[in-house]
Amino acid sequence: MSTQDNLEAVQRTLAEKLNCTIEADLAKLAGVKPDSVVDWRRRGQGPPYVKLGTTFLYPNPHLAAWLHSRIRGTDADGRSPAIL
Repeated sequence: MSTQDNLEAVQRTLAEKLNCTIEADLAKLAGVKPDSVVDWRRRGQGPPYVKLGTTFLYPNPHLAAWLHSRIRGTDADGRSPAIL
């Protein structure tokens, strides 16, 4: 396991205790490269985040709301699906 992997594992463990997601996991969830998440954040297009030192945490309730705001499509009755 590399030093970067170890750091990521520690960040993930601490983030989970704070009900947050780390940037690397957000990238995996979205199926994009980590640099894309960085670009979203810098352009103000990503989910709300907390910066602690050099670490960016995404509080899960805000991440869920951001994901919900990105729902596309409609159900058979023409309404947006109610998920999350």
